[in-house]
Amino acid sequence: MKWPTSVPIRQLALIFISSALVLMSLVGGFALHEMRGISRDLMHTNQAAARAELATAVEQLSNRIKTQAEMLARWDETRQQLAVPEYYAYWRNQRVYESSMLSRFAHIALYDQSDALLAAPNPKNSFPAKLPTEVSPHFPTSWLRNEAGSVVLYYAFPVYSDGRRLALIGHGLIRLNYMAELLNQSNFRFTDPASIKLKLQPGASLPTADLLDKTSFNARVSPEQMRFQAVFSRALLALLVLLVLTALLGFIAHNRLLVRPLRQLSEDIDAMRQGRFEPVPDQASPMQVSELENNCTARWNTRTVSFAHRLATMS
Repeated sequence: MKWPTSVPIRQLALIFISSALVLMSLVGGFALHEMRGISRDLMHTNQAAARAELATAVEQLSNRIKTQAEMLARWDETRQQLAVPEYYAYWRNQRVYESSMLSRFAHIALYDQSDALLAAPNPKNSFPAKLPTEVSPHFPTSWLRNEAGSVVLYYAFPVYSDGRRLALIGHGLIRLNYMAELLNQSNFRFTDPASIKLKLQPGASLPTADLLDKTSFNARVSPEQMRFQAVFSRALLALLVLLVLTALLGFIAHNRLLVRPLRQLSEDIDAMRQGRFEPVPDQASPMQVSELENNCTARWNTRTVSFAHRLATMS
């Protein structure tokens, strides 16, 4: 490949300006890439914080349900219902709430020693007629179930005749709208409450130990992070536009102040070589380069000297 012996100054200026724009674009692209990397790291950090927050909320709710079950198991009125269930419906529908034993999202049913439901269930709540076989006779058992699209927690606990836990007289079963209670008890900072969903098929059951692994959620998007990204993107775009405009104005100024005078000077030199010494009037310009502002006078003086030299030679 043969390189040209001469390159127009306009082309050199264009190459320089294009190289500067490409360099600034690379710098801007690198900054944008780093910004996206920081955003991804922040997203992973927020997701981890959201998972830890959700795990804490699940644990707190489980501990609260466990405490409520223990209080109900030790409550004398609970033992009284299993012995003489004459006012069981009133106790189940009002008394447990008046005594702050349960929240408004929870319901309770009692089962006798034969694991049969103590009385007809409340039509608003569906309790099994028989206690499920997977319930441990002497230890609390809990599981989750998807009932008509609603995630329900069942918590079964034994009830003894006295505090010494000598004679088992029945069981209690707490039924809780789990997701509503979870969202009601916790003020999530990192977790988006609307995104919390449990992957459970309708009618399927799930042990509470596997709850967190089956729960999907999203972290909250930090408003400060979004504002910073928006400001950074706008600033980067404005800088790119400013650079393009500056390069365009620089190219125009370079063409008017330098390229045109140099082209005119080259044409004058070619004219003198061909013996043409007619003065060419300069075009008025609002701004001139100081090194080139006297080029017309210099060209006329050069032509005059050359013409005088020719006259002396002829004489």
